[in-house]
Amino acid sequence: MYWDRLPEFEEMELAKYIGSAIKAGKKNDYSAILIIGQRRKTKQMYVIDGNIYKLLPDDLFQVAIDKLKLR
Repeated sequence: MYWDRLPEFEEMELAKYIGSAIKAGKKNDYSAILIIGQRRKTKQMYVIDGNIYKLLPDDLFQVAIDKLKLR
């Protein structure tokens, strides 16, 4: 199911998942940041944002902090 607009953030429980790789390089795993929300009233779940990166953990966590500021 797809949606064309999100409910207000105040209507949802939000969670952020950060999966970090130990090393950043061509042959190493990707790191990921995923933000999901669940509307309290309907329990409908939404993927709000998701990205993969080739970053070291310190740089990845800086990206995660920057994403918090966008809200």
